[in-house]
Amino acid sequence: MDFRELRTFDVVATFMNFNRAAEVLHCTQSTVSAQIKSLEEDLGGLLFERLGRRIVLTAAGQDLHRHTRRMLGYEQEIRASVKKLGDTLGLISVRAPQSVSDFHLPRILQRFCPAYPRVGFDISDCGYYQLPDELRSGAIDAAFLLTMGIESADLISSVVLTEPLAYVASPSSELAHRSNLGLEDLAGQTLLVAKHDCAYRMELDRAIKGARVELSAVIELNSLAAVIHCLRGGLGLALLPKRAVAHEIEAGLLKQLDWHEPATSKLFLIRHRDKPLTMAFGAFISTVEKYFAEERASLDAPDTRACALSMADPVQMS
Repeated sequence: MDFRELRTFDVVATFMNFNRAAEVLHCTQSTVSAQIKSLEEDLGGLLFERLGRRIVLTAAGQDLHRHTRRMLGYEQEIRASVKKLGDTLGLISVRAPQSVSDFHLPRILQRFCPAYPRVGFDISDCGYYQLPDELRSGAIDAAFLLTMGIESADLISSVVLTEPLAYVASPSSELAHRSNLGLEDLAGQTLLVAKHDCAYRMELDRAIKGARVELSAVIELNSLAAVIHCLRGGLGLALLPKRAVAHEIEAGLLKQLDWHEPATSKLFLIRHRDKPLTMAFGAFISTVEKYFAEERASLDAPDTRACALSMADPVQMS
């Protein structure tokens, strides 16, 4: 029995699927099967029962899964303690919307990195649907998500900021000179969306469908910068975090549309409840929380009494 086999077992037991575990672990399904077989032979008992195309944990497997979670956490603590790397070396993997990566994360890293100069970061775009699986498997350590609410029993989520959103377009747009706009005014318009800016975009899609508004077209772009360039060129309109376009609005390059209700989205910090808070990761979480506490204090409280994107229920993360 080794930690590699235990890590493989943990991923299979999390997803109850050998193929999905192989994708997460970046190996073949046969490699996963071989490691599970080796572990079962070493321990002298079956860990999974095969029921047709499904698998379920045996009683022994359930017990091992509980122990494995603790052992993998202890492994990280031992490595950090014995090698004294907890405060000097490591890699923190984070998913974040592009607007958060562009505005907030550079400021957070400027605070964190001088104290932990040998801690590296792997920061990637927000993949909403994959977030729960990636957090549970340990593929990522933490994530930021712009949405109205989250419900998941095994994830720790906290609202770090209420982010004002703005409907924006070119000053030459026909909507730029109208007041008290609503969803019905989007009829016949071209909507620009950033592919990797998380769940508030999904909420807008839901609101538009609920209002039965027929858009002319939806153009999905792979970056916020591309969306902003298209808007400046007079193509369509977009709903974006106001911070992301504050410079363009101030410079008169874009116009914030006069919307009849303020739009906001909550920014959540999310991590798995069983993720060990090593010295470096714990310090990063503390830095994030302190940064956003100062941000909240510096902002005037937005009017959240009404929101065009309000949802009846929080987002379910399963």
